[in-house]
Amino acid sequence: MRIVVVYESIFGNTHRIAAAIERGARDHASTRLVSVGDRAAEDVAAADIVVLGAPTHAFSLSTPASRHQAVVWTRDPERDLALDAGEPVTGIREWLDAHPHLPSYFACFDTRAQSMRRFPGSAAKSIDRRLRSNRLIQLASPRSFYVSSENALLPGEEDSAYAWGEHLATTSVAPAIRR
Repeated sequence: MRIVVVYESIFGNTHRIAAAIERGARDHASTRLVSVGDRAAEDVAAADIVVLGAPTHAFSLSTPASRHQAVVWTRDPERDLALDAGEPVTGIREWLDAHPHLPSYFACFDTRAQSMRRFPGSAAKSIDRRLRSNRLIQLASPRSFYVSSENALLPGEEDSAYAWGEHLATTSVAPAIRR
């Protein structure tokens, strides 16, 4: 079975969660970790499961404007923020529009501020709606991982992501799609 974890990350937290998910799945499947900025369409099309993750911006997926605003925040020394991999050019929203051929099975996650825990919107829920409307099969409910007001992952979030990756690779449908 092949699992590709595709992520969008601005300040690095979503990247760290995606890497933990990929590590968790690695003992049970062939895995690949791919940033939305990479040219990896072939990897995704050949996968059995795609796991997609993004940071939550304004209760949904990032937009060019919200990514630009994040870049502006890095210029403010009081915010103490740095870009994960340079200025973000694209996000999961645009990546999905450019990759119509995805595996049948998916899972999705996001990172979001702990202070927004009780608010209904999230990037993961937006991804989930888009993929289910395209008749893809959801392996797990959308999952959120939380960051502090200082933009640091909360304690235990990477461990939870690792366990979730293991779960995705060993879920009841996984044996049916093993090759």
